[in-house]
Amino acid sequence: MRLDTILLERVALGCVAMAVSLGALTVASVLGRDWSTATASLVGQLTAMIGWILVRRGRVPASRAGALSAFIWLTAWVPCVLALCVHRDATQEIWLALVLWGYGAMSLHRRWAYGVLAFGAISWALAVWILGMPHLPLHLVSVGGAVGVGVLAFHANRAVLRDLEVLRAQDALHRAELARALDAAQRELDARRQAETERERMRSQFIGAQRMEAVGTLAGGVAHDMNNVLASILAVATSQREAARGELAIDLDIIIA
Repeated sequence: MRLDTILLERVALGCVAMAVSLGALTVASVLGRDWSTATASLVGQLTAMIGWILVRRGRVPASRAGALSAFIWLTAWVPCVLALCVHRDATQEIWLALVLWGYGAMSLHRRWAYGVLAFGAISWALAVWILGMPHLPLHLVSVGGAVGVGVLAFHANRAVLRDLEVLRAQDALHRAELARALDAAQRELDARRQAETERERMRSQFIGAQRMEAVGTLAGGVAHDMNNVLASILAVATSQREAARGELAIDLDIIIA
């Protein structure tokens, strides 16, 4: 799987996680009659669902994945800050921590991740300070811990991606080596087949030459034997010619001629 595909899959997963989380926050806000937070949560939930649809339909290029994930995070962050401002309850900070952790686990862009986590930490700390909530140092420790966990989650994802890229490069290298080995084996097999064909052709030529040689030897032997017979006949005819008379003489003349 290519890196661009992984980025878009992470954005789609983040949209689903944000939609589910904001749905729970919307229900909690409605039960608490916090209509401003419920409205903001509902808007964020709808935005996350629209983002998921756009990613699934291929309408979001990989170069815009970081911006989209940051925008989805912002729509989830605003309702959580509103809930903290309305209720002035430290338990609302759990939502803020979960949103920061979720974004750190979802994001794969260094610039967007650091920017979003820094913005979240600053806005969270300012909200706590402006609201004058008690035990401010403890709240600031919570902010730092949540951001730290988000950063760790981000770097863990980056490490996993680096390992995946290394494995993908090794797999491509092994595939290339295997292809070269198969090509070499195919060439060697073709060469062996060609050599076998050439050997069969030379063997056929050698057998044909042996047959021709055997026929030539046989023909030479037959010609030599016939020559001996004819020589004997000619010698007899020549020796009997002087004494022969009449038709016999004529026949011997024909043989000698």
